[in-house]
Amino acid sequence: MDIPYTLSLLGSRIKLLEVLALIDGVKPAGRILCPEGKLRDTLAFLDGQGMAVEESPFKVLKDPSQGAYADRSFRAGRYDSRNGHVCLYVSKDSGRATEARDSEDRRDHRGFGLALGYPECCCAFFEEHFSASNTDLTLDTLEHSEGHVFPCYSTVAARHFDASLLSHFPCSFRCAESVALAQKHLNVLEKHAPEIAAAFMPLLRTGVVYARGDGPILLKGHRQEGSLISFDEVVAGRATKLYYLLSREKQLRVEGKNRIVVGGEVIEGKDRGVMVFQ
Repeated sequence: MDIPYTLSLLGSRIKLLEVLALIDGVKPAGRILCPEGKLRDTLAFLDGQGMAVEESPFKVLKDPSQGAYADRSFRAGRYDSRNGHVCLYVSKDSGRATEARDSEDRRDHRGFGLALGYPECCCAFFEEHFSASNTDLTLDTLEHSEGHVFPCYSTVAARHFDASLLSHFPCSFRCAESVALAQKHLNVLEKHAPEIAAAFMPLLRTGVVYARGDGPILLKGHRQEGSLISFDEVVAGRATKLYYLLSREKQLRVEGKNRIVVGGEVIEGKDRGVMVFQ
C-alpha cells in the first residue's frame, strides 16, 4: 500500500489506522466519514483493497453551534445541498458492512458498536451515556475510572490532534479489552506506518486537562511527583483562559480527578477533569 497516497486520500492518520486494521483483519468492520468530494476516489481505493462498502442513506453535517470539540453533528438528506460527509461502512464481510450500516441508521448504538468490534462493556456504556446533548463521553469515561493515572493506550483525548488508537469511548480508561485492542492497533501502525506510530506516542503519553465544550489541553513532557504535575509544553486546539494559565505556570496540583489548583486558582467541577496517560 502507498501510505502517503492513502493518508492524503483519507485526510487523517486515525482514518488510515482504521483502514489498515480492516485490511489486516484486526477490526471486523469500520465506519469512515468521507467528504463528498472524495467519495468516488475513496470507494475506488477501498474496492482495490478487497473491501465491501455500504454507504449511509444520509449525510453528516457538523453542528457549528456546539463548539470546536463537542463531537456533535447532525444528519441531513443525502441530497442536501450543503457540503457534508457520507458514512462508509467497510468490512471484508459484506454482511458485516450491511449490519453496521443498518444498526446506525436505526440508531441502535449497542448493535452498531458490536458490529464494529468494540468491547461489549464499552457498547453498553455508550448506550447508557450518549445522547444528543452529550456526545463527548471523555469525562463520563473519567467518572467511571478509578484515579487519574491510566495506560496511554486508552486515551481518546488526543483524537482532537489526529492521534488515537481507539475509535470508541472506553467504558473506563482501565478497560482491559480496550487496552488490548489499542495495542493491536499500535502493532498494525508499527508494521505499516512506523513513522506515524512514532508520531502518535508523544501525543498519547501526556497529561490532559479536559473541559467540556472546550476539549483537551495536552501537557507534553509531563512529570508527576506526588500530587504535583509539571510540564514543558501546553498544546490545545483553542486558546482559553485555562490554556493561558497553564502555559504561564507550567505546573498544577491534583486534588482530585475533577479538581486541580493552578497558580493558586482552584479549577473544579464535573465539567472539568485531569488525566495522566503513561
